[in-house]
Amino acid sequence: EYEGALRKVGFRNVLIRNITPNVLPSLRRLKLMSYLAYLPARTMELLGIFSRERVANVEASICQMKCLRQGLWEYSLITAEKGEPTYKYE
Repeated sequence: EYEGALRKVGFRNVLIRNITPNVLPSLRRLKLMSYLAYLPARTMELLGIFSRERVANVEASICQMKCLRQGLWEYSLITAEKGEPTYKYE
């Protein structure tokens, strides 16, 4: 999907690498911190201190790891080279 779009606008040597294993330690820390923050954040929401959006951000961090384990997404690194312009000056 990305490769085709990049090639269509003039990029070449497109390389897409799955770097999920490289970011897993960070994702695991985020998941742990999110689990620890959930109950306090939910309590502060009920007290009117935190907004619903703020708590939803904590919930999304928890769900992110679940979705990763199900193979629904991955971290990718995309590199490409831009070719010469296809237009000409007159």
